[in-house]
Parts: sequence; structure tokens; C-alpha cells
Amino acid sequence: MLITVEKYSINRMISFESRRSCFIRTFLGDDMSRDNRTIMIVDDDKKMLNACIRLLSKDRYHCRIFTSPVKALDKLFEIKPAVVLSDQYMHRMFGTVFLARVKKIQPESVTIIMTGHRDTAPILTDLANGDIFTVIKKPWTARNFRSIIQGAFEHYQVLTASNVKN
Repeated sequence: MLITVEKYSINRMISFESRRSCFIRTFLGDDMSRDNRTIMIVDDDKKMLNACIRLLSKDRYHCRIFTSPVKALDKLFEIKPAVVLSDQYMHRMFGTVFLARVKKIQPESVTIIMTGHRDTAPILTDLANGDIFTVIKKPWTARNFRSIIQGAFEHYQVLTASNVKN
């Protein structure tokens, strides 16, 4: 798993074992170039980012994490993630606004929103329009979270395979 961290303070939270496995897979030949395994995770809660990394490191994803949606948008074209996971309530920008911008820049990316709030009305419109693939409600279980992420990557593969054929 390739972990790119926006701020040093988050890097200190990532366990030694996660960084070690990242090094082994990235530099010692774990060939994932055949398919896009990159996920961009945007959340202003550093503990939530750390939890996502811990879970996704088991599934060999390239994780690119950001605490700022503005900085994530700046790097979007360069990173070209298959999946973009965002929290709904962040400083400076709502997750639905961020993901709408992601879809304009990178329409093939599969977008997922996380929320811990009961009011999901702002999200439902984007979900119905197809701008958001699914919603992850907090708190989530590890099994459910990993299953949703896996489903998003499978959806991305189907979308990109059908684009190649057309």
C-alpha cells in the first residue's frame, strides 16, 4: 500500500507495521499496475484517516489521504484515483460539494461519502443523481467498510472496462 500523507502529524499516527508493509509492496515488487488501486480519502478528522488506513492496508490499496478538500482537489488530476472517499462535514467545504467537483474533473472516479449525522437530506439528492456511489454511515464496522470499498473498486473496473470497449 502506498500511503501519501499531507501533514507530518498524521504520518506519526500511522503504525510502523503499516509503513513497513507500504515499503515492501511499493519497492520490492508488488505489481498493482494492471489496475488502478488508488483511493483518495478526505477527512479533517485525523483519527478517522488513521482508521481508514489501518483497514485498507490489509487490502493492498494505494491510499492518498488529505485533511483538506481544497488540497485534495489540487492533486486530483495528478493522482487519478479510482475511488474517492470523503467525509460530509469538513471545514471549508461540504463533502457533497467536494465530490461534485471531483466528478467534474475526474468523472470515472467512484465517489463515496461518509457521515455521522442523522440529517442525510443533502446527500440523498446526489445519491439519486448518481453523483455519489454510496454512503457510509458512522460508526461503521470494519467488515462493512471494507466491503463497501471493495464494491466501489469493482464498480470502477466495470465502468472503465465498458469505456474501453466503447
